[in-house]
Parts: sequence; structure tokens; C-alpha cells
Amino acid sequence: MNDIMQKIEQKTRVFRALKSMPVQLVISILIVVLCGSYFPHPVARAAYTFSLLMKDLLLFVLPLAVASFIASTLISFRQNALLLVLVLLIFEGISNAISVMYAYGVGVLCQQWIPVFQANLSQDFQLVPFFQMSDYRPGFWSSVNGVCMGTLLGVLGATVRVAHLDTIVFRMRDYMGLVFSRVFVRLIPLYVFGFLVFMQHSGLLEEIVNSYVSIIAFVTFVIFAYLTIILLIASRFKGNELQRIIRHIWPTGVISFTTMSSAATMPFTIEAAEKNLKTPGFAAMLIPATTNIQQVGDCIANAFLCLVILKNFGKPMPDLMSWSIFLMWFTLARYTTAAVLGGAIFIMVPIYEHYLGFTYEMTALIIALNVVLDPIITSTNVLCNGALAIVFERLWLWIKRYHPVKTMPFSARQ
Repeated sequence: MNDIMQKIEQKTRVFRALKSMPVQLVISILIVVLCGSYFPHPVARAAYTFSLLMKDLLLFVLPLAVASFIASTLISFRQNALLLVLVLLIFEGISNAISVMYAYGVGVLCQQWIPVFQANLSQDFQLVPFFQMSDYRPGFWSSVNGVCMGTLLGVLGATVRVAHLDTIVFRMRDYMGLVFSRVFVRLIPLYVFGFLVFMQHSGLLEEIVNSYVSIIAFVTFVIFAYLTIILLIASRFKGNELQRIIRHIWPTGVISFTTMSSAATMPFTIEAAEKNLKTPGFAAMLIPATTNIQQVGDCIANAFLCLVILKNFGKPMPDLMSWSIFLMWFTLARYTTAAVLGGAIFIMVPIYEHYLGFTYEMTALIIALNVVLDPIITSTNVLCNGALAIVFERLWLWIKRYHPVKTMPFSARQ
């Protein structure tokens, strides 16, 4: 009898493990890596089409979700909403600036080890979806405009009493939360699966592994070292806390790596951040407001690539004064790139040309390398935003002591 009960318990544990989203993610990755090359072409197209469909649906829903998340949080903060936005913008600017200076410091110290590479990025992507919904989404319908709309509604609701505004905003937030928790979260493994199939079928996985190994490895190491520092700071250098934070945020890194979209990963980043914060609902305002501005992976990778390209083209490293001027404009430009989803690199090109002396060939090369490194950069952006949300919350709670808030939006965990 005991043997039967033990077997039943073991099967139950296995079943529960299979229902776990992280386990399903690992299974999806293994299936594609081991068997993806054997998938019939229609099956691969169907998997990729489903992932794109889910991504497009996410991008349709996101503006409303982001607006409701931000507005509800700011309304809950009432008179401190403007202070919160100001502190957050300053925090994002400092965060980006520190990451750029970190890349410069590493580049100067490691000049002799910076690898020399050759660029040849011609690829033939044969896997195309059966259909796409992105063509039907208006250009103005973006998460960035959702941030603007949510901020305006939140500041209005926090400073002026508008009839029924609070009720509408909070009800919309609840509906959006149900859509994400009941639908999108449960489809994450399939969401990742389709993009992995695309990456392997197109040869991108093989390209990442076999080509540009030295430069990709070098940049990845530099980024990973900084991510480790951020995680250690967020955990206050406590092992148990570090383990808990990583356990909650690593699935978002996998999702963003395969989708190469911080915006499409945003709902899952919010969910992960909620588990790490003392005031879980704080994530609903914080993550949407930081996703397209606070891009640590972008800052480190592009700043470091500038130094790599300068070396490869025989140009001297910029001195500290020249780099400081470049840093100022680079950091300010991050606030403008939020309005150009997926095209941030093109906003930065004039800055590279004017302050670092980039030629046409150099700018073409940094754009190409951004394409290859995009999965790593995007996943780093997402993971760092999840970790820095903890740091910002800690800063905001410290500011509260000197600028008391009558009502916190969400009760803190004990």
C-alpha cells in the first residue's frame, strides 16, 4: 500500500513539475535544439506564425494595459505623483550614464584584449509566417503612447478630482491583469517555442554560435559582469535574496532573448518584478515607464562596440573629456529613442558620427552588430530592469521618509 502511495505521489510531483512554466520553457528549448531541424516546413511556419500572432496581440493590448497600470499607481500616490515621475526619470538617466561609463572603463582597461573581427551579415530568412496582424496596428498605437496616456491620466487623477475616473482606471487595470494572468502567461512556452524554431530555421542560432564568436563572447561577458553587479546590489549581497530574485526574473530573460522585444515581454517582466518588490503593484507603473528608456544592455553593448569599432578602424580611444561629452548626449538621446521602438540605433548614429568620428562604414557595422547581438541586448535590458526595480523601490521608500505619502498604492510585504 505504501509503495502504491509513493508511486502516486511521485507521479503527482512529476505532473506538477510539468505544469511549472520554467520547466515547460526548458522543455521547449530542448525540443527545438535537439529536433528543430527535423520539423516539416509547414509545422515550423505554423509555430512561428502562432508566436508572431501572440506578440502582435500583446502589442495591441499593451497600450491600454500600460496606461491603466501607470494611471492607477499614480492616482494611488495622489499628490506625490509628480515627485515620483521626476525621481524615476532622474534614476533612469543616472542608470544609463553609469552603464555607459562602465563600458568605457572596461574598454580602456582591456584595449589589448579587444578582438578584431570581420563583418559579413548577409542572411536569407526563408521562414515566413502564414499571416501577420502587425500591418493592421496604427502607428500611434504603441506602449510609449500608453505610458504618456497613463501618466497624464494618473497625474490628472492624482491632482484633480474627476468623476468616475478612479473607478474606470482601476477596473481597466483589473481586466488587463486578468488577460495577462489567464491567457498570455499560460502560453509563454508556446510563445518562446515558435521564435526558437524561427531562429534555428533561419540559421540565426548557428550564426550566433559559429560567427562572431570572439566579439559576441567578449561583449556578453562585459554585459554579464554588469548584470551580476546589479543583481548583487539588488539583493544587498545576500545569497538567499539573490537566489530568490534570479528565480523570479530568469524566465523573462529567456522570453526576451527569443522574442527580441522588451515591449512584448513587458507583462511577464511586471509579473516577475511584483514577486520581488515589497509593494508588488509598484511594478505595474515602474516597468512600463522604464522599459524603453532605461536600457542597460543597449547602453553597455553600444558604448563598448563603439570602442571596439574605433580600434578595428585604427582610431584612438577617446579621452575622458571627449567621452564625457559623448556620454551626456548619448544619455539624453535615450529619452527620445523611447518613441522609436526597434529603431533606437538609428537615433544614436548621428551622435556616433559627430562625437566619435564614425564613418559610414563604421555606422553600418555597428548597426549590423546590433542585429546579431539583439537577443543578448534585449534580454539584458529586461533582466536589469527587473533588478533595478528593486533598487528604485528602495530609493523611493527612503525618499518617503522625507516626503511622506498619505496613501501608499499597495500594502508592503511584511
